[in-house]
Amino acid sequence: MNEQISIVVITKPVNSDIKVVKEVIEKAVNSAFNEAGTLMYEWSINGDELHVIERYKDKEAVLAHIKNLASLVEELPKLGVTSKFYIYGEVGDEVKKLLEPRGAVFMSKIGGFIK
Repeated sequence: MNEQISIVVITKPVNSDIKVVKEVIEKAVNSAFNEAGTLMYEWSINGDELHVIERYKDKEAVLAHIKNLASLVEELPKLGVTSKFYIYGEVGDEVKKLLEPRGAVFMSKIGGFIK
């Protein structure tokens, strides 16, 4: 199996000002864009839910992303309250220690492929 990691975070927006939400997302996207191991980082909204879908080359890329986004730690709560947080793939103990307190659910791969 491949070493890629996928992450899906679902947030309930608390800020009704879409301009503020877009500004925070733009900062996060610009920050993640330059990460060598970040393969996908997309945000979507439908009014009462905000989703981010992420894909990383490997667990080291996930760790690099977490460290990189530390500069936005005060901005991210403006987006909302996390309602679901799933991580697909083996991320290792260091990432688990950082994300378990945030409610992450870790899913192990048991089959499938990526082309």
